[in-house]
Amino acid sequence: MIRLFKHYIPHAALFLALVDFCLLLAAAETAWVIRANQIGMQVDHIGNRLGQLLIFALSVQALAVAVGVYGADALRSRRTAMARLLVAFLLAAIFYSALVWLLPGMKSGAVHALGLGFIYLAFSRILLDILVGEERFKRRLLSWARVSGRSGLRNLQQSRDRALSSSAMSP
Repeated sequence: MIRLFKHYIPHAALFLALVDFCLLLAAAETAWVIRANQIGMQVDHIGNRLGQLLIFALSVQALAVAVGVYGADALRSRRTAMARLLVAFLLAAIFYSALVWLLPGMKSGAVHALGLGFIYLAFSRILLDILVGEERFKRRLLSWARVSGRSGLRNLQQSRDRALSSSAMSP
């Protein structure tokens, strides 16, 4: 597990987030190529639009984290994961519609990218359950939650005891 800002992140969740980020980049690139072909535009090198691809992937990833796509309950249940993915992509659609309204000259294939992104991430969850095994993944997360829950309570109690003893010693 990796500790980040007093939170423990399981390696499985971090790996899933990395896979999701790569899939979001692929969805944005695929959407760009589809949109360019629809309007008859020449598709140029991917380096010319890397910033737009990264902004799309980072914004959707941030919304996914915000709604709890990588939370323990979403990682244990496919139904919860799909519901939270759907909420994240709906929030992303609202975000991109507001962005297009604020910046009217911006050309965007966000509708295609959001649709493809949801399909890619949903299939990756299903494929993960098939390949890794849903029960095995659940056991790993449940054992992590049990261990971190006990140590979290123990650490909270120890820090409270230290605070009380230091306040009792000061005049």
